[in-house]
Amino acid sequence: MNKSKVFNLKQSELNVLNVLWNENQPLMSSEIAKKGGLINSTVQLALRNLMKNEIVRVIDVVINVTSLSRKYIPNLTKEEYESILLTNKFKKIVNESMSNPFFVATLLKDTDIKTVNSEIDILQNLINELREEIKKKEDL
Repeated sequence: MNKSKVFNLKQSELNVLNVLWNENQPLMSSEIAKKGGLINSTVQLALRNLMKNEIVRVIDVVINVTSLSRKYIPNLTKEEYESILLTNKFKKIVNESMSNPFFVATLLKDTDIKTVNSEIDILQNLINELREEIKKKEDL
């Protein structure tokens, strides 16, 4: 997936993604249009662009009345999308002069102790997962 393309999504592409995220199941373009109150041709164009940038993919092909239709799913969760956007904004704001750990510590400073402990546990799990991903890449 081209993460730089995630920052430049058109509103129609974001609308399509929101429908896919909210429904949390593979959908045909006609279903996306209906559930999102969108025009089918706009949905199809948005899906082509999202597929080109590997933000969505075809997961299945089904018979729909008399023709074959593709079912689509997103390649990233809404949380991953928002994380990419936040990371990009963060890097622009601090111009990479502030370290990630300092930024996270700053966010947690004014939070109550119970919440901080819970969030530290979540961060620790995320760190462990990231270390595993890095180890797998190094082993290749």
